[in-house]
Amino acid sequence: MGQVWGTASGAAAGRMDATELKQRLEVIQIYLAHQSYRVLGPAPTLPSETVRRAYLIELTRANGCKVAFPIELVQTGAGGWLVTNVNLDEIGNPARSCR
Repeated sequence: MGQVWGTASGAAAGRMDATELKQRLEVIQIYLAHQSYRVLGPAPTLPSETVRRAYLIELTRANGCKVAFPIELVQTGAGGWLVTNVNLDEIGNPARSCR
């Protein structure tokens, strides 16, 4: 996962301390655990923003709860795209019941 997360400077796997990266990714994996997912479409972004994109994602969790949230992608200097932000507050605590 560290190869698909990062900033415009590059993947987190090549830029972060390995222990810190592992801890962060474990938390993200817990929040993003799902039975199925759908890309609902592009999320609103600034028209002038050409190196960032956002998409609305819907996850269906094992308990049947559905949660929709935006993810942000950033274009790297090499031209690839990396996930740069997932707002865990919007996803909600996966241990709680459906909102």
